[in-house]
Amino acid sequence: MPRSCTICTHPERAAIDSLIVAGTSLREITGRFPLSKSAVDRHKAEHLPAALTKAQAAAEVAHADTLLDQVKAARNRLETLQRVAEGVVNRAMATDDLKIALDAIRTAATVSRESRGYLDLLGELQGELDRRAQVNVLVANPEWVTMRTTILTVLQAHPEARRDVVTALGRVDANVAA
Repeated sequence: MPRSCTICTHPERAAIDSLIVAGTSLREITGRFPLSKSAVDRHKAEHLPAALTKAQAAAEVAHADTLLDQVKAARNRLETLQRVAEGVVNRAMATDDLKIALDAIRTAATVSRESRGYLDLLGELQGELDRRAQVNVLVANPEWVTMRTTILTVLQAHPEARRDVVTALGRVDANVAA
């Protein structure tokens, strides 16, 4: 059975890890704590990267949560502005004040565009909206590429038929890609 890491089980592990991350020399660390240089070096190589990765992941989650909260708050403010602008439009229309109504409509349209942008960003952050390029399954399918190549190779002996097939396949590829 493998030995457990003396630093991972050490009561001062957090302090030792902090010193290692800060670049403190092994000699200085072993001078402060009753540890061997090889134990510190082994812990640094084998266990610290995993701990740092977990810490980084936790920090990224916390940052994402903060960003998500900020986007939600901005969206809520825009929704409030939208309701206010719509109320101004209704009051202006009731009093036949077209200039104020038009200004409020422009404001409402601007707020609506901004809200849509925040909703898109919110969808991306929550993983509900994917803007990555979509690869068409047929065009990227190796069997389709092989079949198309075979057909065009066989048709080399029949230039007119080959030209017609190339034209037709071009239309198919264009429709599939669209």
